[in-house]
Amino acid sequence: MKKLFNDGWHFAELALDEASMYNDEKPVFFTPEQFYDSAAAQSFAPVRVPHDWQIHHVNELYKNSVGFYKKSFSLSAEEVNGRHCAIRFEAVYMNSAVWVNGKKAGEWKYGYSTFELDISSLVHEGDNEVLVIAVYQNCNTRWYSGAGIIRDVYFINTYRVYLPTDGVYFTATPAESTDLAGEWNIKISVEVSGAISGHKIENIISTTDGKEFAKSEFPLSPVPVRDEESDWLHQNVPSLATTSVSRAQEELAVEAPVLWELNAPFFYILTTKLMDKNNVVIDEIQQHCGFKLAEFTADKGFFLNGRHQKIYGACQHHDQGALGAAFHIDALRRQFRKLKDMGVNSVRCSHNPPPSAWMDLCDEMGLLVDDEIFDMWEKPKTTFDYGNYFNEWCERDVTNWVRRDRNHPSLIMWSVGNEIYDTHMGNGFEITKRLYTAVVKSDPNKNAQITIASNYMMTEGAQKCATQIDTVGYNYLERLYNEHHQKNPDWKIYGSETGSTVQSRGIYHFPDSLKLVTFSDGQCSTLGNCTTPWGCANTQTVIANDRDCPFSAGQYIWTGWDYIGEPTPYHTKSSFFGQIDTAGFPKDTFYLFKSEWAGNNTKPFVHILPYWDWNEGQMIDVKAYTNGESVELFFNGTSLGRQNINHKDGAEPFGHWIVEYHKGEIKTIAYDKDGKAIAEDIKKSFDDPAKIVLNPETEDETGKAGSLHFIQIMLADKDGTLVENARNYITFNVAGDAELVGMDNGDSTDYEEYVSATGRSQTRRLFANRLIAIVRSKNNNSSFVITAASAGLQNVSLKFDGKEWKEAAPYFAIRPEKDFIPTRKIELIADGSTKLDAAHREVHVTAKVLPENASIKEIKWNPVLKECVASDNIEVCDGLIRAAGDGECILRCTARNNTEYDEVISDLPFTVSGIGTQKRNPYTLIEACRFDKYDDTNNKSKPEMSLESGISNRKCGATWVSFDKVDFGADGADTIHLPIFSFSTEFPIEIWDGTGTKPDTSKLLGRFTYKHESIYNTYSENVFTLDCRLFGVHTITIAFDYDLYLHGFYFEKSQKAFAKLAALDADLIAGDSFTKTDIAVEKIGNNVNLDFANMDFGDKSATSITICGKSNTENNTINIKFFGADGTTSTQVIEFTHTDDYEEKTFEIAPVTGLQKISFVFLPGSNFDFKWFRFR
Repeated sequence: MKKLFNDGWHFAELALDEASMYNDEKPVFFTPEQFYDSAAAQSFAPVRVPHDWQIHHVNELYKNSVGFYKKSFSLSAEEVNGRHCAIRFEAVYMNSAVWVNGKKAGEWKYGYSTFELDISSLVHEGDNEVLVIAVYQNCNTRWYSGAGIIRDVYFINTYRVYLPTDGVYFTATPAESTDLAGEWNIKISVEVSGAISGHKIENIISTTDGKEFAKSEFPLSPVPVRDEESDWLHQNVPSLATTSVSRAQEELAVEAPVLWELNAPFFYILTTKLMDKNNVVIDEIQQHCGFKLAEFTADKGFFLNGRHQKIYGACQHHDQGALGAAFHIDALRRQFRKLKDMGVNSVRCSHNPPPSAWMDLCDEMGLLVDDEIFDMWEKPKTTFDYGNYFNEWCERDVTNWVRRDRNHPSLIMWSVGNEIYDTHMGNGFEITKRLYTAVVKSDPNKNAQITIASNYMMTEGAQKCATQIDTVGYNYLERLYNEHHQKNPDWKIYGSETGSTVQSRGIYHFPDSLKLVTFSDGQCSTLGNCTTPWGCANTQTVIANDRDCPFSAGQYIWTGWDYIGEPTPYHTKSSFFGQIDTAGFPKDTFYLFKSEWAGNNTKPFVHILPYWDWNEGQMIDVKAYTNGESVELFFNGTSLGRQNINHKDGAEPFGHWIVEYHKGEIKTIAYDKDGKAIAEDIKKSFDDPAKIVLNPETEDETGKAGSLHFIQIMLADKDGTLVENARNYITFNVAGDAELVGMDNGDSTDYEEYVSATGRSQTRRLFANRLIAIVRSKNNNSSFVITAASAGLQNVSLKFDGKEWKEAAPYFAIRPEKDFIPTRKIELIADGSTKLDAAHREVHVTAKVLPENASIKEIKWNPVLKECVASDNIEVCDGLIRAAGDGECILRCTARNNTEYDEVISDLPFTVSGIGTQKRNPYTLIEACRFDKYDDTNNKSKPEMSLESGISNRKCGATWVSFDKVDFGADGADTIHLPIFSFSTEFPIEIWDGTGTKPDTSKLLGRFTYKHESIYNTYSENVFTLDCRLFGVHTITIAFDYDLYLHGFYFEKSQKAFAKLAALDADLIAGDSFTKTDIAVEKIGNNVNLDFANMDFGDKSATSITICGKSNTENNTINIKFFGADGTTSTQVIEFTHTDDYEEKTFEIAPVTGLQKISFVFLPGSNFDFKWFRFR
């Protein structure tokens, strides 16, 4: 008997001092045993398991801490004497140990795999207590893991002879691969634990409604397993560590089973019964099984049940938004349902084993599974991660993972690693074989293919590892498909991880043609113009890359849903990769995937974007995603044109128009191939919020105890049109037989708590007019009332009566907890043309803050270029905009709503001509995106926009970029700062004066080596001194070979008077005899003077001068003349005695202050080589 053991747990959290985690800068790895004695002193509070303790403090999601869980339970004599007792944890994150009645039952390092402990010798009649301790040391993962008993717990109580939980193995294959409707052969292997004596096994296969389909022809007699296998099970399955294991095997032939299909996922129930010698059933296990034929081919891709099927896959992390890592099947069902609606037919559990319910749901819902286990092998990716335990523990984790999941009809692949550096540099080849062997020991009939998801497939090491697996996964390396297919025609290739476009729901950064990664609002545009340097250019490219590759089995996009952690390209809370946000609201890209992946398998639809509320006259990209054959756009009833959609092989399978904004509505109509209208979508202009809208997601609503309800919260204007940029605070309350679990809005920048502190009420902000509230029913047929309140708006209530939602009278006792009303829009209105020139140099712009009752009216004016860097084309003074320099720019007005980001952004384009071009200031950061020219030899692509207005060469390779009109002024500069992010820690870089790197047109200013540890998505500076000081206006070129992200550059501003100045930097060199070389002025002879103007010493006296030179005679007398700005003159004389080579000599001089022109005068008889000098 196996029963849930989730109730009655108590929890305590003990913070860890980070300083204690290191000794002499080396990490200290704690064990749960070190904290066992501390358990008694903790203050425990009741919690619901599954439980994630980190999700309860959003501002410390990665808190170093130890979690203590304890539970008391009572056993009768009948449950103890002569019985087998075990406790089964689906996952405890991480580094955990279990004690029962004060004695250690076992430990487990990996935070995602299931483990079961035999506690028969530790329990007794009466009261018992189990204690679980988990240690969380950050950083132990690359994403948000959560911490604690994050999945279900089970208690197992059976006779001493029993069926091990994962000891039944089912395989079904067609007798003839060309006749799937005919005979199928079944193999069933059943383990029995304990001392057998006349025990028998019977297997029954039935439909989910109980109809018997097949059964054992006669009871089976188990026999002891071979010693080698027994030893393997003892070593790797904790619950079998001390018991004998026997096995019964049988083969059955069945006729015409119902096949498991994606659109008709029919599965069977396999019931295995253990009978004693008197034929009394003493144990029984049930699980899913099914009949399918999954085939990967090298030349034609993937086939399911004999039909070609592209894998339309999505990678999924394990967290569930506001629930954190604490698993709930209703939340997962909701995730899968939305993915299915998008057209997804397969999920990859990246990068760790999923809950068992994940596999069950995939069986039920028709989703293929790429079942993955490790994100690292023996080379850790973070300081405290599982890589530190891999070599000792990997076989145990693989064994328990495969044994648990191997019978599911949805299973198609075992992925033994993701982006494993060991496959490139290290012991990866041997580890690949080791893991392959471990998988096959538990799945010898190959119910699934073995794979690795690799981003190192360009390397020899990873390609060698690929020869040891069944299917070859490529992460972001579609460019290698054709080459590797030709080189290795037997490889079965697929995209194990693709995409990595980034997008924020409801956020649009115009124009679509601008590919910008970061923005001052901390968000990513969902127009389709925001991606990562390693990812695809946009969603349509993600789709086309795999669609147009006939031998690829398919792909798994990164990702289906957003997840907590990895907030590329920012340092916020959650990811931007998903097509659905963490709250469960689809982004616009969801509908593009749906149009191509679901296609005609779903109802006709069209989705239009963006919402319709912008500045008058602003040019707006309008897109329409549809599964129709053509689509037409109307603005206020007037057609703006119909566009055909090429779903077969089109590069842009959607409609796209650029429309000048005016109030009203935009409407799209989709048509079929015969020109018949089949769907439409409308976006209308809207006013300020006037009412609250509550929308329960009604699918699968039940009154079952513990079930979750997801309620969408939005605002509408007085006409009922949704206010799509609303950000108002909502206070949400639950009254009755339910509790408020938490709320989420999908905003990565929002650090308000996910979890309701009271279980009754919580206040969160809308993000892009969406908020989700999660309510849990307490009992069967729970009845409860929900109420939403917001400042300035009337309350709204709904009632759930245990079966359905009904209207309810507003519950006015609930008051908004916050009266702050955020700004949603800044409307910019120009009183004239925004095209400025010499005759029309200024225009007045008014900014109107909406809603009109916004709590803060404070706004900020920012002239910017389209790349979101400061512009000097216009100047702003109290709403008066003046022309300052030629070019195109944007007048940007922003509001922060008491946050650190420009939450509200309003843009008005400007063009300036006939004024003149501005020069660039090198003493503030010149962002790399401002480059004027780049290395386009051999049609090389342009470096892409990247983090914080920087650029990346990851796609174009070795390149250079140049920046014109950099004005160093009269003081000049020679010290350059380069902020760079790279995965490499040391590489060369060059700085040139001029455009490009050809010596005949440019001068090399320095060849340097950049060195810095790689800090993910963070620019780190190196500082270099050029070979010469630059004065006046120059073109600067930066050249680099390695993959990197360049933020830009800036120079140190230093006084020329106290700088190290080359003799060659002289404003004037005149006289009878001298020679200029690359490094110095040499052979200075009769009556030569070197003049340096604008030497401003200020109030700080110069009292010495250092000269680097070579005196070719016994002595060279150098007269240094000072010509003060006040008309005074003076001369100081130094004697530079003979040297054999260049030497630096320092001379004391009388104090010099103020602005001077300095002249070095060499008298007749001189013979001097002059390299540089410096006053101090």
